[in-house]
Amino acid sequence: MGTLTSSLITCVLSVVPAMAAAAAIDETAGETPLAVVRFASGSAQLAGEASDELGDTLRWLDAHPGRLVYVEGYADRRGGSAANLELSYQRSLAVRDELVQRGADPFRVIVAAHGEDRDLGSAPPTRSVVISGSEHRYDELIEAQRRPTPPPPRRPQAPPPARPNA
Repeated sequence: MGTLTSSLITCVLSVVPAMAAAAAIDETAGETPLAVVRFASGSAQLAGEASDELGDTLRWLDAHPGRLVYVEGYADRRGGSAANLELSYQRSLAVRDELVQRGADPFRVIVAAHGEDRDLGSAPPTRSVVISGSEHRYDELIEAQRRPTPPPPRRPQAPPPARPNA
């Protein structure tokens, strides 16, 4: 399996359950924009000016114990779609890793990659990672993952066809 495929599978396996559980808690819960970390074209290296944005995020995490942050990576349209998805994922990981290295709880940082495919209009800018604080709490996320999935609703069955009198 190639590096790109392996990374994409890792991304899906680590992000989808957490995002689905967060959505199960409350789909209308708000998010607080915290920071936009910009990257050079084709790069996943954090620039020196990212320090301020990450500091703001760490202060928000300290002020909101148990709350989650979403780290969502984006790319511009240069290159192929698969390469841009991988690049946006690597950008998200770079931001997450730096937050964790600086003291953030890794279980409170949810990573997502959107590549070039998500149309967001003028904001956020391409070649960036957007960090948002969530109203969701880590303990609620864990509880939502433990809840059993309700069975699908039963459809009424049609009565059997009438038998002709013989």
